[in-house]
Amino acid sequence: MLLRFIRSDGRAAELNFRGHLRFPRKPLPFGGSWRLVRNIILYLTLPIVLIKTAEIGGFFVEKIFSEKKRQEFCRIKQNKGEYCRKFGAESGLPNKNIGEIVMRFLCRSLRVLILGALLLSVTCQPALAFDTGRDDQLLLLINREHTLAADWQPADLLDIAKMAPSSKSVMLLRDRAANAYLAMYAAYHEEKGRTMRTISGYRSYATQRSLFNSRVASRQQAGQSYQTALNNTALYTAYPGASEHQSGLAIDLSTNGGLSNSFQETEQGKWMLSRCWDFGFILRYAANKTPITGIAYEPWHYRYVGLPHAWIIRDNGWSLEEYMHTLHSLAGEQYLEYPDLNDEDMLYRVYYTKDTTREFADIVNVSSDNCGGYIITTHCLNEQLLNMPDETELTLNGQPVELPQPPYVQNGQTMVPLRAVMEALGAGLYYDQASHAIVASLGAATMPISAEQCVTVDDVNMAPLRLIAEKLQAQVEWDAENQTVIISRNEDELKIVMGRDSRRQTRRMQAQRL
Repeated sequence: MLLRFIRSDGRAAELNFRGHLRFPRKPLPFGGSWRLVRNIILYLTLPIVLIKTAEIGGFFVEKIFSEKKRQEFCRIKQNKGEYCRKFGAESGLPNKNIGEIVMRFLCRSLRVLILGALLLSVTCQPALAFDTGRDDQLLLLINREHTLAADWQPADLLDIAKMAPSSKSVMLLRDRAANAYLAMYAAYHEEKGRTMRTISGYRSYATQRSLFNSRVASRQQAGQSYQTALNNTALYTAYPGASEHQSGLAIDLSTNGGLSNSFQETEQGKWMLSRCWDFGFILRYAANKTPITGIAYEPWHYRYVGLPHAWIIRDNGWSLEEYMHTLHSLAGEQYLEYPDLNDEDMLYRVYYTKDTTREFADIVNVSSDNCGGYIITTHCLNEQLLNMPDETELTLNGQPVELPQPPYVQNGQTMVPLRAVMEALGAGLYYDQASHAIVASLGAATMPISAEQCVTVDDVNMAPLRLIAEKLQAQVEWDAENQTVIISRNEDELKIVMGRDSRRQTRRMQAQRL
C-alpha cells in the first residue's frame, strides 16, 4: 500500500509502507499540454474536412441537376429559353448550371459557419471534462466553518427503521449510506448473532435548531450562564447547519437505546471500530481529534464516506478534516493512490480540483466537498501488477532458494521467513531454552532475537527484514520498479522478488488482526 503524488510535470513520487520515497515514472510528453496540441490539430483540420465535404456534395447536386434536368425544368414556362437566361442573369451567375450554383452557396455558408465555430472555441469555455451532475455529495465536510443551508435536504432519503433494529419508527438515511449500513448490520448480526440499534439518522435544520436550543436552555436552568451553556452544548451538539445528521450520511448507534461513551467497550462498539471502514463508514469524532473537529469524543457517531476514502482515513489515522486538508493540498496533476482491497488488480486514485474543465479517466465517483471544490475518485488497473509474478521468488546470487511462506507487510515492516533468509546469508539459527530466545549464529558471533519480534504463521517464524539486516550487518535496498528487496552482505546478494502471494498474505494477516 502506498501514497502516490504526481507533480504537474508528470513525474511521480511514491511513499510506500517501507518508508521508501521513489520516482518510478518518466515525465509524460508535453506534461499536461497534450490536450492543447490535440485541440489545435482539430481546429486546423476541421475546416478542410468541411469544405471538401461541401465540394463533394456540390458534385452530386450537379449530377442530379444535369443540363437535361434543367431543360425539363425550363419547359414548365412558356418561353423556356428566355426564362432560363433571365434566371441566370438575376442570380449573378449567367450560363451557370444549378449544381454549381448550389455548390458555391454551400461552400460560402460553411465557411461562415466554420469561422463562427472557431471564434466560439476561442472565446467560450470548453465543455465540462467531468459531469458535475454526477455530484453525489458523499464527501461533504460539515462543521462550524462549513455549514449547510437551512433548506438543504437530500432527495434520496430511505427509511430503514423496518429493515434493521431502531429506537424510532422512522429512521432516514441517504440511499447509499442506508444500503451500506444494512450490509454492515447484516455482517455483524451473522458474525455475532446480536443486535445493534440505530438512534439517530437524518435530522432537518429545524430539528437540529430545536435540539440545540433546548440543550442550551437545560444547562441554563441548571445554573450555567448563557455563554457557558452555549459553549458546553456546542462541544457535544452541533450548531444548526453544522450537524452531519442534516446530510443524511451520519448515524448514531447504541446497544440499549441510549448514547454513552460506554458504547466503545461493548461488543458492538468494538466490532464497529474494527469493521466499519470496509463498508465505507468512519468514526467521525475520535477521542484525540476534538481540537480539530470541535466535537467531543462520540464512539456512537459514524459517518458514511464510501470507499476507498474510509480505508485511507483509517490507515492514516485522520479525521475527515485532516483528510480534506490533505486533498486540498494536492496541486496540479497530483493525486492520492490506494489499492483496491477487494480486487488486487485494481487501484483507486483520488484527485481534488476546482477546475471543472479538467479531464479524468475511469471516474467512479464525483463529490463536492462543501469547500468550493470537487473530489474525483477514479478506478484503474494497477500497472505494477502486470509484470509481478504470482509467487514470490527468493534467490541468492542468482540461485533460487526455497521460501516456506510469502513475505507480507505489517505495520510498515516487511515480514520474511526468518530461517530461510538467515540460512541463505550463511547464518545458523537455533532456540535457546535458557533465555527463551531465537539465536542467530554467524561464525563466533551470536545474535539473540526476541520472540516478541517474531510472528508465527503456519509454524513458520516471520521476522522484520530490517531486524535481520541489522543482526547480520547487511544492506537492504528496495527496487520499486521491479518490486524487489535486495539484501547485500559481503559478496552475497539476496533478492526477494515480491509476488501476488505476498499481497494476498498481507491481506490475510490484516484480517486476522481485525
